Amino acid sequence: MFNNQLKDMFASHTKLSQVRNNGDLKIEGEITQYSQRNKSVSASGQSAQTELSITVNVRFTNNVNHSEDFERQFSSSKSYETTQSLATVQEELVTQMIKDITEQIFNATVANW
Repeated sequence: MFNNQLKDMFASHTKLSQVRNNGDLKIEGEITQYSQRNKSVSASGQSAQTELSITVNVRFTNNVNHSEDFERQFSSSKSYETTQSLATVQEELVTQMIKDITEQIFNATVANW
């Protein structure tokens, strides 16, 4: 899901094409965090909102201009009412967070072209 969205973003917003070897750009990485935590507490002391977050570590190599190479983390988080179960909202929230992180990566790698 994440991989495909990133590939689609580059395919639809640039003239770059995907190659197996010797490309101008190389993006690799991994999901380093997937967590949830209480975000707010109600007047009765119960959790009112929960925050779900994803962090991705990305290594970017620009084989045309190595001064643009970097390794850094990109994160996104979304909140949901604690009255909802994670199973109920997880797919929608993860989809939104992946879209957000994909846009962050795209902007960090090719926005200055």
